[in-house]
Amino acid sequence: MKPPICEICGRDFRASISEGGLVHFKLTEANIQYNKCFEQSGFSGHPAGAYWFCKKHYKKAKNYQGLTFAEASEKIQEKQKNKKIGTKPPIRTNFHRN
Repeated sequence: MKPPICEICGRDFRASISEGGLVHFKLTEANIQYNKCFEQSGFSGHPAGAYWFCKKHYKKAKNYQGLTFAEASEKIQEKQKNKKIGTKPPIRTNFHRN
């Protein structure tokens, strides 16, 4: 099993595992094939599709658990980027300029 280190920011929370959590994302075909290895006796490791997130990123990650990790990671990082530079998605209105 991978140690609890956030996939987004790299924060290591091994000393206090309650400072984050493990999120299971939608599996790709490759993930499914890899995880079949765990059915074999004596095989150990970290299951595909399961990723650690610190407290700051855990809720965001949970919101995207219906997506693959690649899709979810892109969306989480996009939100982080928008937050850091102070941009927000454009507001859509029904106002029309003549």
